[in-house]
Amino acid sequence: MKHLRFLAIISLFLLAAACEKEEEAYINLNSEPEMTVSVAGDNVSIKFTTNSSWTATSSAAWLTVSPSSGEGVKGGTEVTIKASALKNDETDSRTATVTITDKAGHIQTVKIIQGQKDALEVDVLEYTIGVEGGVIDVEVNSNVEYSVSIPEAIDWVSVAGSRAMVKSSVSLAVEPNWEEATEEAPNRVANITITDGTLSKTIKITQDPFVPFFELQGEWAGLQWSAYGDPTIIPREGISITIPVETNLDWRPYFSYWSDEIGASVQTDDLGWVHLSYDKEKAEIYLVFDENTSNFSREHYFYIECFNHDGSRNGAYGGTGHFIQEGVKVEGAAFEKIWNKTLSEVGIPAAYNRLAYKTAGGSALIVSDGEKIHAMGPNNGAYYKAITWGTVKPGSICSDDAGNVIVAEHTEVAVGTTYSVYYASDVNAEPIKLFDHTADFGGNIGGWRVRGDLTTGAIITAVVAGDPAYWAGWEIKDKAISMDNYYVTSTQGQNRGPATGTVWSPVNAACIALGTNANNGIFFRGYDGTRAVQYLATAAYPNWVTAYEWKPVITLGNGGNESQNSMAVVEYNGKRIMAITQGYHFNYSSNGDIYILDVTNPNDPKMLLDIPPTEWIITEGNDFTGQTGSDVLLRPGDGFLELYAINSGRPTLARFNLIIP
Repeated sequence: MKHLRFLAIISLFLLAAACEKEEEAYINLNSEPEMTVSVAGDNVSIKFTTNSSWTATSSAAWLTVSPSSGEGVKGGTEVTIKASALKNDETDSRTATVTITDKAGHIQTVKIIQGQKDALEVDVLEYTIGVEGGVIDVEVNSNVEYSVSIPEAIDWVSVAGSRAMVKSSVSLAVEPNWEEATEEAPNRVANITITDGTLSKTIKITQDPFVPFFELQGEWAGLQWSAYGDPTIIPREGISITIPVETNLDWRPYFSYWSDEIGASVQTDDLGWVHLSYDKEKAEIYLVFDENTSNFSREHYFYIECFNHDGSRNGAYGGTGHFIQEGVKVEGAAFEKIWNKTLSEVGIPAAYNRLAYKTAGGSALIVSDGEKIHAMGPNNGAYYKAITWGTVKPGSICSDDAGNVIVAEHTEVAVGTTYSVYYASDVNAEPIKLFDHTADFGGNIGGWRVRGDLTTGAIITAVVAGDPAYWAGWEIKDKAISMDNYYVTSTQGQNRGPATGTVWSPVNAACIALGTNANNGIFFRGYDGTRAVQYLATAAYPNWVTAYEWKPVITLGNGGNESQNSMAVVEYNGKRIMAITQGYHFNYSSNGDIYILDVTNPNDPKMLLDIPPTEWIITEGNDFTGQTGSDVLLRPGDGFLELYAINSGRPTLARFNLIIP
C-alpha cells in the first residue's frame, strides 16, 4: 500500500516537470517600431516584455543601447532600455536599427531616425558677366526651403526661375549694362542673398561696363576726324569710296548745309556732286563723287552721328569728314614753300593775328597780336623784335603798295563815337593819325584792308559787324581822306552789305577794293549764310535810290565756315590776283586752304592754285588755340609773287613763292 502511494507521488512530480518545459521564450515590443531623436543628440526609451534572456544591439556607431542584455522572468516581465544618439553634424538625415533578440532567437526591431543638420551651400559665390547681360545659373546645395533676395536698388538682376536637381539651381537674369564706366564706378555690382530665414549665402555679381567704340576702317578712314586736321583731297575726275565701320553703337551718316529758304541747316544724303549711302548690315558707308569740270575746287563735310541704346545721341563718337575736290587748274601755275614756323617758335602770341609789310628802313614782315607788332625777316622768317606803340593798339593792320602800315583798333563803336585810323611809315616810331571818323551806326569795326598808295591814291575798307553787317570805305590821297564812302544807311535805300544775316564780328568777314577807288568794285565775304565772295561792281557815288547789286562770284565753302576774314588783292604781270583762305568752325585747325585766283575779270574768276593746309600748317606739337585769326598778304617779287599766310588757330606763319603764268 505504501509502495503504491510512493509511485503515485513520483508520477505527479514528473507530470509537473513535464508541464514546465512547455513555456516557450518570447519577446513583445511595447514601443513604437519607429522613433526619432533630435539632431543635437538625444536618447529614447524602448520597452519590451520577455520571459527570456535577451540582447540588444545597434546597427550604427552613432547610436548605443543600454543595457545591452538581461535575464527574463518566468511568466514574462517588461524591460526598458535606452537608445542614445550622438549629435548629427552631417547635412543628411540618418537611421539606425536597434535589434532585440531572446534566447530562442526571436527578434524585435526599432528604427531610430535622426534628422540632418540644416544646410544651405552655394558652389560659386562670385560671377562676372559681360556688358550684354545673360542668365547665371547658381547651383545650390540645400536641405531646407530657401528664397532669393535681391536688393530693391538693383533693378538689373531678376530671378529667371529655378529647377530641382540633385543640386537645385537658381537662374538669375542680368540685364545688359549700357552704362559707361566712371572713375568712381568702373563696373556695377549686385549682392544677391539666398536664405531660409536663418541660413544665408551671398552671391556677388559684377557686370562689365559698356565701352562704346566707333572706328572707320580702310583707306579712307581719315575722313572721320579730318575736320580737326587735314582735309581729304578728292581727285577732280571723281571717285567712289567705301568706308567700313566698326562700332557697337547705332550710327547714321549725312551731309548738312545751310538753307537760306528756311533759315536753318538741312540734312541730306545728296549734294548734287557727291552722293551718300550706307548699309548697316554690312557696316559700310558709300561716297560717290562726280567729276568736277569747273575751274574751282569744291569742299564739304559729312557727319556721322552715333546713338546710345536708348536712342539718345552720343556726341563722343562719330565724326566729321572734311573733303575737298580739286577743280581744273591753270597750266603753269605753281607754288613753292620758302619757310613755315609755329608762332610759339618765334615768340608771337596767338591772337587775332594780321599781316603787313613795311619797307622804310629795310623790308620786314609785320605781324600783330592785338597789343604789339612783331618784325620778321621776309626771306627766312627770322624774328627781329617786338614793338609797342603807346596808346595805339594794333587790333588790325595792313600795308599799302608803298610799305606804309595802316593801324586801327578792332573795337566796338557806338553811334556818335569817334575812332581813329593811323599809319606808320617807320614802325619804330609812334603811328601818325590818318583820319578820324564819327560812327553814324554802332557795331564792331575791324578787318581793315587797303589798296593802292596812301600818297598817290588808295582806298581803305573795313567791316562793321552787326545785323546785317556792312562795309565802310574811305578814299585816300596825300595821306588824307579824299572821299568818304561810308555807306551804311538803309533808310536811303542802300544795302549796307551783301550779308543776309548777322556777322558777329569782323573776325568773320572781310572787304577789299579791287582797285584804288570804289569805282573799281568791292569784294565782300563773311559768315553770313551766303557762303560766297560777293562782288559789287560800282560802290562809289550811290544815287540812294537803287540798291547796290551784289553778285556772288566765288563759292568755295559751306555753311559752317566762320573764319572768312582773309582776302588780299594785287596787280601782277597785267593780271589782278586774289588770295583768300578757307576754313571751318572758327579755325578749328582746318582753316588752312589758300586759294589763289585770277580776278582780272571779277565776274568770271579763275582758280590758279589751291594750297592745302598740309603744305604749311604745322600740327605736330602745335595744339589748337581757339583763336579765329587768319590772314594772307600778296606782294610782287622778282619773277614771282610773294605770299605770306598766318593761322591763329594752329598758330603757323609761312611764306610761299607763286608762279603765275
